[in-house]
Amino acid sequence: MKKLLIMSSILFMFSCSNDNNSTANEISIKNFRVLNIENEIDEMFYEYVNSQEFIDFNNASNDFYYKLNLIDEQIEEIDFSDIISWIAINISSTRFVSIEEAENEWENLITLKGVELHKFPQVVDFVVSADNADVRFYFDKWIFEPTQTTTNNEECEEEFDICNKAADDNYFGQVTQILNESAGKVRNSLMSQASQAYIRNLVFCANNFNTCLGI
Repeated sequence: MKKLLIMSSILFMFSCSNDNNSTANEISIKNFRVLNIENEIDEMFYEYVNSQEFIDFNNASNDFYYKLNLIDEQIEEIDFSDIISWIAINISSTRFVSIEEAENEWENLITLKGVELHKFPQVVDFVVSADNADVRFYFDKWIFEPTQTTTNNEECEEEFDICNKAADDNYFGQVTQILNESAGKVRNSLMSQASQAYIRNLVFCANNFNTCLGI
């Protein structure tokens, strides 16, 4: 997912800042992944991460984050647990045309997460019932794809990797807690919040990486 999110949110936002004619809808996630499938759990995650439902949710999540149009200070202060209230206060600095548009897109995001999890209850069951170490193993294999960097600055690359690992850890903790403790629309809303926070953390890492490189 990390490669997916960086390609469709971080790099896209940077490219859009240099192209006034670009829109969030011009990028869609192409997430067809083929890794070694060794057992039924691998098969389950293969079908999950390559499903249209998974892709649709992540496209919508990245599009929503793009429209938040966060500046550096806001990246650290934003509260995704009450995102519509935050947008209402900061609507003029976002890319949303109106609060109603933001509300509709947020509700759509929650709906898409519900559709995704409804189609893949076996993924939810696995996260809830399996040993935590086993769940993390398959998240590392199928959800958290390592970010590849090619620079001559080993210190910056190491800091970037540490930051991204922390983002992975935080997201994994949120997802496992949400799926264990909630259900229905509440679960879908919390999962959508977790997705936004994960993108925010990856953007934070990318910004710090660029600063470290002097970009």
